[in-house]
Amino acid sequence: AGHRVIAVDFSQAGLDKTMALVAARGGGSAAALVKPVLADMTAWSPPGGPGSVDAVVLSFCHMRADDRPKVMAAVVEWLKPGGLLIQEVFHPNQVHKGYRETSGGPHDPTMMVELKELREQLGDKGGEELEGEELEYVLEEGKLHSGMGSVTRYVWRKDAAS
Repeated sequence: AGHRVIAVDFSQAGLDKTMALVAARGGGSAAALVKPVLADMTAWSPPGGPGSVDAVVLSFCHMRADDRPKVMAAVVEWLKPGGLLIQEVFHPNQVHKGYRETSGGPHDPTMMVELKELREQLGDKGGEELEGEELEYVLEEGKLHSGMGSVTRYVWRKDAAS
């Protein structure tokens, strides 16, 4: 079983890492379900158009602050009614507390996200917050992403009647 996945990244290295992890953890059958796409999230849209996506997972998807509202609005459009947004991104404390040196993330804290921003961007979009928290934990994502990290975690469901 499993899900058909479109993995979008602006970095070929990021896509290569994704596909290596998929192959290592799920084998060839899992890799066959993942389509890597080299693209900029601020300009990309799913091939099925609006209302065609069951879930969007934004895993450490960092972008400029002025691009985020547009991308969040687009994500809402992509989701089917009842669809999920699952997001984990670095919180600005990743830089402010000095965690970036061991567990990574952008140099610029304005590319990181606080929970209040997500609530403001999605609060009136016809959905429900299922989980929202800012937390610190030890990341174990490879040699450049190991150590204490400060993240914002958010899960949101689009209304079924949308």
